[in-house]
Amino acid sequence: MHKFILLSVVLLLVLPCSAQLCAVDTAQPDDAFAYMQSEVRTLTVIREAINLSAKMTVPTSPNPNHVQTMAEYNETMNNIDERYACAAKLLQHYKPSTNENIQNSVDNLLTAIQVNQQVNKMLRGMTEQLNKENQGQEPRPDNTAETLADIKSTQQAIFKMMLGGVKQSTLLIVSGEGGDEDWKPTAFTITRTQHDALLRDVRSLAEAKTEHTNLVDLCAEVLLETLNETLPLRGEVATR
Repeated sequence: MHKFILLSVVLLLVLPCSAQLCAVDTAQPDDAFAYMQSEVRTLTVIREAINLSAKMTVPTSPNPNHVQTMAEYNETMNNIDERYACAAKLLQHYKPSTNENIQNSVDNLLTAIQVNQQVNKMLRGMTEQLNKENQGQEPRPDNTAETLADIKSTQQAIFKMMLGGVKQSTLLIVSGEGGDEDWKPTAFTITRTQHDALLRDVRSLAEAKTEHTNLVDLCAEVLLETLNETLPLRGEVATR
């Protein structure tokens, strides 16, 4: 019994960071501060998936280590799928929110994740088909160039959706004035404690930038720029 407890503790201690990040919030879906923290966790997991994709070697032809190479490729693709599933799980908790800004942010980010998953499924299918052809099976008409062009176009759409979701979420914690053309932030809607906690999280996200520069880096910059605004916080007297 003692050995079992000790083993359980050890396993908890060595859980990968992404597994810990995937714990679903208990906050209410309308809690703007909790959503922002969950969004930062979501972006962290998405960055892991993007970095795995950037490092991945796609097997294109048989070689002496072909079986091992395919196994590693499939394992990496599974890990990428798990991270996108984790990100979607974190966001799903806030889908029932009645806050319009949360709804819009969640919808944008979830759509981007789902499209990313579809792109990865398409790439996986192309790789599997290519390997079948290399093993002597009947080849299909080659539309690889067209498919890759579609994927590139889709990735640009994913970028816009994700960035749109992040920009929408900043409206949760910032009040402002003016119309669409001349809107400007006037104050934070969160307390100093919440602001400082969120700023720490976003700084950690920004500082975790890797050699594989990607859209998460820009999302972090948007959040960081917003939180670094010198605006009054909720409950504080405006100094303007």
